[in-house]
Amino acid sequence: MTIAVEEKRLRSLFERVEIVEDVARTLPEDDERRARLLAVSDHSSFRVVRSRSQVPTPNPSIRSLRC
Repeated sequence: MTIAVEEKRLRSLFERVEIVEDVARTLPEDDERRARLLAVSDHSSFRVVRSRSQVPTPNPSIRSLRC
């Protein structure tokens, strides 16, 4: 997967998380549905963090090579 595709996927996931959080905030604080929606949001945010850590980074040893 290219970085551009991954970026688009992550942006879409962030937008969906924001929608879920917005809906959750319309419910009373003691409503179980609010807690469940926020739990889904937290889980989705965790997926974003995990995905970001899998984006390949340059090998530092390559930088030390001289041509």
